[in-house]
Parts: sequence; C-alpha cells; structure tokens
Amino acid sequence: MIIFLTTAAHGYTIKRYLEASAASLRRQVMTMSYGEFLSWRKLPAGHYIFADVDRLDADEAAAVARRIDHLAAALPSAVRLNDPRRLLGRLQLLNALQAAGINDFGARLSTAPIDGLRYPVFVRPLIEHKAGLTPLLHDATELRAALERLRHDGIDLSSCVTTEFIDVRNADGHYEKYSVLRIGDVFIASDHSMNDRWIVKGEDDEAVIADDLARCLAFQHANPHEAQLRPIFDRAGVDYGRVDYAFARGRLQVFEINPNPTLSPDFHGVGEYRRSTRLYNAMIADGLRALLAKPVGARGWLTVDGAGGAERVEAESRLRQLVRRSLRAIGLLRWEHDCARWRQALTGRRD
Repeated sequence: MIIFLTTAAHGYTIKRYLEASAASLRRQVMTMSYGEFLSWRKLPAGHYIFADVDRLDADEAAAVARRIDHLAAALPSAVRLNDPRRLLGRLQLLNALQAAGINDFGARLSTAPIDGLRYPVFVRPLIEHKAGLTPLLHDATELRAALERLRHDGIDLSSCVTTEFIDVRNADGHYEKYSVLRIGDVFIASDHSMNDRWIVKGEDDEAVIADDLARCLAFQHANPHEAQLRPIFDRAGVDYGRVDYAFARGRLQVFEINPNPTLSPDFHGVGEYRRSTRLYNAMIADGLRALLAKPVGARGWLTVDGAGGAERVEAESRLRQLVRRSLRAIGLLRWEHDCARWRQALTGRRD
C-alpha cells in the first residue's frame, strides 16, 4: 500500500486522479488526512507520502514528525517521503537558492522592509500555489501603494511574499516554464509551457504558442534537467512534489516546489493536448508502482504509538466522511476511491 497524506481540505489533489486510475492502482493508494494520522491508534502498513506539509502550522508539523518517528519504529522498512523537519517552505527555499548562487532573484515577506529590492517585483501568497496578487511593480512607490491596497482588502501581508521578477523569455520572446514531479527516486517531466504573459501557469485559457504539444511531449520524453533538479529537491527536503522552473541567460531558476501538486485525470485538458496529460499520468502510475514494489515488511493495520485525542474521520463532504467511516469500520478503506467512482457514474457528481 501507499498512504498519501494531505490536510483534510486538500485531498482532491490526488483523489480525482486515483478515481480515474486503473483498479490495480487506486486500490493500492489510500488517502489520509493529518488529523486522522495523528488520532488513529492503528495505521495501515505501507509506504507513506507526507504531501501538503507546507500547510501545517508549527505545532501540527511537530506532532506529525513525532508520529512519523513512532511509525518508523513500527515499520522500519517502509519508505517515508517528505519529513516536515527537512522540508523548506517557499521563502526559505528561495532564500537558500539565492544564497547558494543558483537563483538570480530574491524574495522576502511582504511585512519586511523594502530596502534593497531589485525591481520590478510582485506580491504573491506565501503558501497557496496561485498566481501573483499584483501586477509587476516597478519601483518602491508602486510597491507601497500595492501593499496598502492589499492590506485594505483584508489580505494578511505576513502570509505574502514580495518576489523579484526574473525575465525568462526565450529567443522568440515567449516566457517559458518547466515542471517536473518527483516521487521518491523517480523524476517525471510534467509540462513545458510558453506564453506571451509573464505569469505562465500552463492552463487552458493561456494563448497557444505554435508547436506547444510537440514541444511538451518532447520535454516529457527527454526529461533533460533531472540531474540539475535532483540536488535542488534534496536541498529543499522534498521527496514528493513538483518543481516549477525556467532558464534566464542559460541559468536554471526555481520558482517553487509544491509538495502537494494537483494530479489531473486523463480527461482534463483540451483536445489533442490530452495526449500530454495521458503520458504524464501513465508516468505517474509507473512512479507509484515503483514505490509499491519496494518491500514494506508488514501487512494489514498496526498499532503505532503516539496517537492522541479522539479518533477523527475527515473528508471534503459529509457523504464522503460517512462512506469513509463505514469502510474503515469494516476494514475496506482501500475501496473508497471505487465508491466515489461508482457514485460519479450513477449521479454524474463528484464529491
């Protein structure tokens, strides 16, 4: 088994992918919230992926780390990806990469003094993996005005980061972005996007650049930057996650590593571009199966020390919570994704 952990509200990142996957895979990957991980006296034997750890506060991260130590004692042979004690947050990683001479741009909390910034800059959330909260700001006056507007709109600036802009346009004048997913020892090329706008998210509403699909497929097959990315993932303490990066003047520049990226089902995407999604998903399945092939050293559910409080069952909806509680009671929690798939087939609705 693989046990994939997220915060209760963000399990969708893996669940919809599993619900669309082959039965041989979806019944071997069980999802779990951190509330469940910390409260259940018995935990399933398997390899554990601790995704979404950047959303844990300091106390939660410490509690998860303690329970991981108890899990390691009970399951010493099992793989554990993304220990929160090793993982660098977005700002920590950007600072570390700049200090190491890897990144040519800096970032700081938006509550910090603005002296010494290299303009233009933009403001974005510290944790959420979304586009910028501002356009490019070209001097201190524009930055101060933008921060004041955000503050007036109720945005907590201590949860925002001001980032220096780095020009990653290629020879044709298009902004580029690459993405690569890591699953333990496996590195999977996800996407190579281009756009005429400076924010490149690889989304369907972005302008189509000639040869988009062919370029993306070639990147996925070649995965040419793995050797450069592996030490960056290691520096970040990320064993599972997706890096977004580009090149400026021939030098690799890392924007972020998301430790809980959304894995989209094959039917996502538009027209022929689903070929790229299908290829990516097939490689993800191979990466998960490679992890499943590693010995766990035990089967079933094991008593693991360190649980606390009343046992919780958490899910995105009341119906899913009821189904989850019932399946756990009869020892068939691994069938949860099948139940969601059957409901979708009957009602056309997703939880």
